[in-house]
Amino acid sequence: PAGLKRFFEEYPFVCLEQKTSVAIGLRDATRWQQVLDAMPTYLDTNGLASYFPGAGGNGNPGSPALTAYLLDASHAAGFDIPPELAQRMERGLTAFAEGRIKPEHWSPQSDLVVRKLAAIEALTRRGHKPLSAISSLEIEPLRLPTSALIDWYLIAKRLAGLPDRAAKLAAIEREIRNRLSYLGGHLVFTSERSDYWWWLMVSGDANAFRLIEA
Repeated sequence: PAGLKRFFEEYPFVCLEQKTSVAIGLRDATRWQQVLDAMPTYLDTNGLASYFPGAGGNGNPGSPALTAYLLDASHAAGFDIPPELAQRMERGLTAFAEGRIKPEHWSPQSDLVVRKLAAIEALTRRGHKPLSAISSLEIEPLRLPTSALIDWYLIAKRLAGLPDRAAKLAAIEREIRNRLSYLGGHLVFTSERSDYWWWLMVSGDANAFRLIEA
């Protein structure tokens, strides 16, 4: 739509997530190449991406949430990341998901399981099978925000070797259905207010789109 195209064209902010979202939103290969050209300056020594250049400097570790978003969004849009860069980012996410690295991270509440599920989901989207990382997590669908519940659903769908997979999928689907509601023609979640984990770049609208994809 013209309005959405204009929104992206006029968007004034330029962190890595925002530049990536604009390039993907406009389906602009030139902008995406500019993101790729600069991306090495955003990766820390573990391969995790930071919102601004100089990752790892001045106590500024990369973000697993941002790294997962970059791998997820680019793959879903069909925008390639050169293998060397992608593998660095995937190794960083794997190390985080398995607990081998613990990047400093601010949040208003406990969110480690949520961040690890986002990392694991991005890895499974790209063909990895991080079963050891999953085995270390205590996952209770009823207590997850909807973004993490959808991540867990996608992980379970993709990993045929997941123990008790059928039971896990049934529990996830049941909880997702319990949260769904319609207001007019608008798909919403009954948990939408508590689902707004803005520091992890998730919202009710993002959850609705991701659920449609799932």
